[in-house]
Amino acid sequence: MGALVLLYFTVFKPMFTTIGLTDGPASTPAMQPVLTMGPDGDLKHDSLMAFRNSCLTWLPAKDARKIESKDRVGCYAEHDVELLDTVLANTEIEKDVPYPGVEELTKIGGTGCTRTFLSSKVNGQDKEKTLRYWVIIPTAEAWKVKTENGYRSSDRLIYCFVGKADGTKLVEPLMKQ
Repeated sequence: MGALVLLYFTVFKPMFTTIGLTDGPASTPAMQPVLTMGPDGDLKHDSLMAFRNSCLTWLPAKDARKIESKDRVGCYAEHDVELLDTVLANTEIEKDVPYPGVEELTKIGGTGCTRTFLSSKVNGQDKEKTLRYWVIIPTAEAWKVKTENGYRSSDRLIYCFVGKADGTKLVEPLMKQ
């Protein structure tokens, strides 16, 4: 029995945490309404091209334009949001896997993003009142496997962004490096 418990805490729990499948709150009052991304989504893009420690002069919103290179700035320059986290909703990106649905992806993404938001990885006092965060999930169309130039891929990534609750610009990093 002890070996099973050890296996859970050393192998499975970290793996579940990585793909956003652990317990925890699915949202907080600081979480904004979930947005969808894909050709048929709130954001009509196939990818956001946001990377770890990205500071952006761009806001997640319905019909927001695509993130461009000019939107990536240093975190000590004025910026609107930072990449809070990404959650991989499904690891089989080259296989046709049924779309889990908006509700399930919202739960997976909400739980993963909320865990990071509430963690010590995000600087700030009274975060739930001073900050807000967004969860962006793939649509059913984006989820589908596509083949291009002989490569198979799909969008199974959930994006999380964080910014100030009052909408003012950030001038230093929120995310701990």
